[in-house]
Amino acid sequence: LERAGVGPGQNVYAELGSTWRFLMSRPDEAAHVLGKLMSAVGTDHVVWGTDCLWYGSP
Repeated sequence: LERAGVGPGQNVYAELGSTWRFLMSRPDEAAHVLGKLMSAVGTDHVVWGTDCLWYGSP
């Protein structure tokens, strides 16, 4: 994102649906990913979207 000139607060959002499926059993890695995303796109641009249709409920 940085190389592409995308910074916090721009019209780019990070969605956590599928990402969270793979990280919910690894809390340290999940915290790292959340921190990186919040730093890259801003805290108000990290959103939750569910992929329950494909993977089932967490």
